[in-house]
Amino acid sequence: MSMTILQHSNTSVHHSFHKFSKLVHLSDILRSANISKTKGVRVTVLLE
Repeated sequence: MSMTILQHSNTSVHHSFHKFSKLVHLSDILRSANISKTKGVRVTVLLE
């Protein structure tokens, strides 16, 4: 499999998850479940 196909696939998965997380308001769900962190990468990025 070529690198271009892999990059496109990764981008597609990232875009799909991002749309899903916005659709279901993932950040609000995580906040209401008291899931938080102090510094660094956002929780939604970790899940992606």
